Amino acid sequence: MSHILFVCTGNICRSPLAAGMLLTGLTEAGHAGLHTIESAGIHAVVDAPPTPSALKVAASYGVDIRGHRARDFEQRDFQRFDWIFALDSGHLDFLRQIRPRDCQGELSLLPSGSGTRKLEIADPYGRSHRAYERSARLIAIGVGVILAGMLERASAARLPELNGRGR
Repeated sequence: MSHILFVCTGNICRSPLAAGMLLTGLTEAGHAGLHTIESAGIHAVVDAPPTPSALKVAASYGVDIRGHRARDFEQRDFQRFDWIFALDSGHLDFLRQIRPRDCQGELSLLPSGSGTRKLEIADPYGRSHRAYERSARLIAIGVGVILAGMLERASAARLPELNGRGR
């Protein structure tokens, strides 16, 4: 079971979209409920719903984030989550600064799927719908890499069990 948190600024655009995309992918793969997937904001607009453009772009990916309500990143999140994905390098730098020394979880930007390169997701808030679409395309790439890794690990974990049945 993985515990994954996505972090952006206000928790009303990028991070809820990333969490929604990963939850949708896990559900479609039959892994719903096996993982904790959440999002938070460094300067969250607490209890605010996603922006209309975030809702629209999410729907275009088959993702429903209408039930999301923004929350602040909390210090205890470092202990609760195995992976914390920042949506841009400013957030990653901030998280590294406040990270407790005993925190064992991983901090990272979204993976790009091409080597060690990471994705920097521009904040679309207050911009055009096209800006939301650009951000969503990059988020979909990063989330796709994360999902593929999760499904590969789940499959590998089942291999000894399956190998034992055929003998």
